Amino acid sequence: MRRTGMMLVPVTDQESLDRVRVTVVAAARAELGLADEGDPVAFMNDFHRRGLSAVEMNSFRLALIRRINDEADIGRLIWQAFRDPLTCIIGPDVVVQKSANLVIHLPEDGNNAPIHRDAPPNSPFEVVVWVPLVDCFGTKGMCILDKNQSREGMDLLQASPETPERIENFVWDRFQPIPVPYGSAVMFWAGLLHAVPTNTEGQTRWSFNIRYKNTFAPYGTKGYPEYFKILEMSPLTELAYDWQRPKK
Repeated sequence: MRRTGMMLVPVTDQESLDRVRVTVVAAARAELGLADEGDPVAFMNDFHRRGLSAVEMNSFRLALIRRINDEADIGRLIWQAFRDPLTCIIGPDVVVQKSANLVIHLPEDGNNAPIHRDAPPNSPFEVVVWVPLVDCFGTKGMCILDKNQSREGMDLLQASPETPERIENFVWDRFQPIPVPYGSAVMFWAGLLHAVPTNTEGQTRWSFNIRYKNTFAPYGTKGYPEYFKILEMSPLTELAYDWQRPKK
């Protein structure tokens, strides 16, 4: 990760990841008033066939996120699913974004976030974890520029801030699809330029993105406890915390 700023990693706790997907599918079916049965993969991949309008999709997604957060701690489950590589990156003292962002992209939906990087304004000490709930390939995946490409792109933007289309062309000219099957995640540094292409693969994309960082690393404009919550403490941190806590 140090060389490129990103890496594709396999799940290390499949049960936790499966629980995430089961929770999402069950909650989605409940929101639609459907029986909790059938193939979850087909339900997600073919979701666009339900014919929800853009307004209906937005209301559905927001209601779904609220329901999921009431029923499960998605940030903890994703951490458990990918604990080994995340611990190597962050260390044992971890905070997690309070609310994981669930994204559902229907085929040919061009309403995507613009090309951006999270840091700044977020902390450069954050790692973004992109977790698909279905197999992703081609335009069903993400576009992420590595560390050197992102630096080159930012230099281009600073040299020509009045022509933002140059950075767009720069990024999309370098788009290399990263196949990310279910059971894997892309972890990338918050300073990398990234975007989601319009999904032209004929299947609906379901994914979470969530941010983790070391508890004691510098924060950006999104800090603790407004945006992050403590996930895990090392034994030393627990000892220090208990020692300094006021006695009743």
